[in-house]
Amino acid sequence: MNGDWFRTKGVVAAAVGAGILIGAAGILIFQQMMAEKKRLDRVASSVSLLRRELDTLKSESKVLGGSSRSRARSEARSLSDVDMYSTVSKLDEEDEESEFFDISDDEMIIQIAGDNDSAMESEPIEELLHQVDTLFVGTSEDKSLAYQILHERRNKEKRPTVDLLWRIAKACHFMGSIQPDKKKDYVFEGLDYAKQALAIDDKNADCHKWYAITLGSSGDFLPIKEKIGNGFVFKTHVDKAISLRPTDFSLFHLLGRFEFEVASLSWLERSVASSLFQAPPSGSFDSALQNFLKADELRDKSDPWKENKLFVAKCHIQLNNLAEAVRWLDIASAVPSSSAEDEECEKQIKVLLSKYEGFRRS
Repeated sequence: MNGDWFRTKGVVAAAVGAGILIGAAGILIFQQMMAEKKRLDRVASSVSLLRRELDTLKSESKVLGGSSRSRARSEARSLSDVDMYSTVSKLDEEDEESEFFDISDDEMIIQIAGDNDSAMESEPIEELLHQVDTLFVGTSEDKSLAYQILHERRNKEKRPTVDLLWRIAKACHFMGSIQPDKKKDYVFEGLDYAKQALAIDDKNADCHKWYAITLGSSGDFLPIKEKIGNGFVFKTHVDKAISLRPTDFSLFHLLGRFEFEVASLSWLERSVASSLFQAPPSGSFDSALQNFLKADELRDKSDPWKENKLFVAKCHIQLNNLAEAVRWLDIASAVPSSSAEDEECEKQIKVLLSKYEGFRRS
């Protein structure tokens, strides 16, 4: 589960001019500067408008407030004690309302401008998330920058959005691969953010997806009973994510990996699982194959997924469809390697081809 689920060739933020290529990080800084300038311009414009409106309101309140209080006091003289109490209460309320206009211009402007500033602070969130998504499909440095940007934004948010939280979980997943010595910390940090996102919106496919991924990654640091138990939870959330977004190829790959790993358990491992649970997780190579084929069908044909094709071949090997396995190994090998994961897949492909070369169809 350490693959880059959204690897897409060519989708890298870049700008070309006078023969110079500007990277995603450079664009990000430039766009953030421009967004901040626009925000400050809007604040200045709002302050100027508020000053004019406030002056008008204060002038009108002095006229209206004075006449209404005079009329109310005149009517009050002819009322009983009970009625007078009611009227005095109303007069007190009117006095309190008029006191609103005794606030100084600067206090009022700071108060309202502050509210506007809070509102505008959340305005660029969609742009920021788009920039982060671009960084996610970039280099390790880009992913590290995405992690930093998301954390800085999280620290500014009083009520972080679901889309911010699950992306932090995703960024933590990437950081665990980038910095293996700190993987445990990143895994559990990501799991915590995924839980927060899921608690806010359990109808969001990405919340279920990244909760499942971070939960699965945590298995490397848990005792066997808890790890097996999490297998049930993992599958539940992947199934839920698929029901919410049935066109996401990576979800079917995740489900295929789960089925494949369970089907690959040794007799001893199955015995241990059975002793811990009445009904341990179940899976078959045939079911895994169907999920990998579905992922391959949904994946953009212009951007084939080497690892998924390799697992299609592995399933055929387990099902003793060796000629079909060799065909898929050839297909997987033809996909160019564009990452460390792809290079590792290519090594496995070469080993398997050398072993099953005799089953190649003529």
